[in-house]
Amino acid sequence: MAVVPAAHMRPLLAVMVRGGEVDDKHMVTAVGNMMGWLAWPRDTGVDAWILGLIQELAQQHRFPVLLEAVAQFSGPLLKLLSEVPASRRGVVAVLSSMLLSHQSSCALFHSLLPGLPAVIEQLRAENDPALPALAAVLHTLMFHFEGYPELYQPLLEARSC
Repeated sequence: MAVVPAAHMRPLLAVMVRGGEVDDKHMVTAVGNMMGWLAWPRDTGVDAWILGLIQELAQQHRFPVLLEAVAQFSGPLLKLLSEVPASRRGVVAVLSSMLLSHQSSCALFHSLLPGLPAVIEQLRAENDPALPALAAVLHTLMFHFEGYPELYQPLLEARSC
C-alpha cells in the first residue's frame, strides 16, 4: 500500500466502489482481504486504505456491503488485537470506525463483549498505547447503548472505571 501515493488513494477507491463492476459479494470479500492485511507486522498504511474504502462505500450508499463486512470481520479484528501487537494501532482505528458507524443496533457491540475484557487486560499489562483509543470507543458505545449494566460490568471491571 505504501507503493501507491496517498494522494491517489481516494480516487482509486472511488473507482473501485463506483465502477459498478464489483458486486456486493465481491466487495465484501475485498474488504475482508484488506482487513487481513492488518495482520502484516509493519505499518504499511493499510488502515488508511480500509478506512477510505469504508467511507467510500458509505458515500455511495453501499450499506449492505458495510453491514456484512462489519458482521463478518469485527470478531477477527478483535482477535487480531491480541495476536499481533505491531498492528494494534491500525486495528483499533478500523474496529473503532466499524463500531461507531454501526450505532443503529447494539447487537454488534454486544457480540464482542465476551472477548473485550481479556483484550483490555492484555493491552493494559503490555502498557499498549492503543488502549486509550479503544477504551474511549467502548465508553462511548456503553453510553450510547445504555441500559445493559449486567453486560457491561466485566468490561467496566477490566477498565477499572
